Amino acid sequence: MPPFRYRRARSIPAQVRAMIDDRLKKVSPPIASVTSTGYTYSDQQPSGNPAAWQIDQAGGTGTPTYGTLSGLINGANAVYTVSAAQYLTGTLTVYRNGVLVAQGTGANEWGETSTSAGTFTLVTAPLTGDWLMAIYQVGA
Repeated sequence: MPPFRYRRARSIPAQVRAMIDDRLKKVSPPIASVTSTGYTYSDQQPSGNPAAWQIDQAGGTGTPTYGTLSGLINGANAVYTVSAAQYLTGTLTVYRNGVLVAQGTGANEWGETSTSAGTFTLVTAPLTGDWLMAIYQVGA
């Protein structure tokens, strides 16, 4: 499968784009090269098994540029499902309003609910107007 390209969303704050760029560069082997027009992704893991990285978002204003997380952002709901309906254990990274959310059980953390169903749960439900982004890997 050849690499795919997409253009970065202009609606995403520059500091969030910088965090994504930094995270993608640290994966070994690097899964993306960053250009002025977007990212070019590779779909090969070190083992040679095909895999894909996915970026989903929900909330905020405007139309999502990436996949869409399922789940209301209303101050009550805390369970979200990724658009691929599954993710590899240990690959999910969650951002809330552009800030990396730690995995755990503290007030501002999240936990894997079911990787095979693609769900995760935030300990504290995001408020209306909050913005969520999830970056994760989907196996072949």
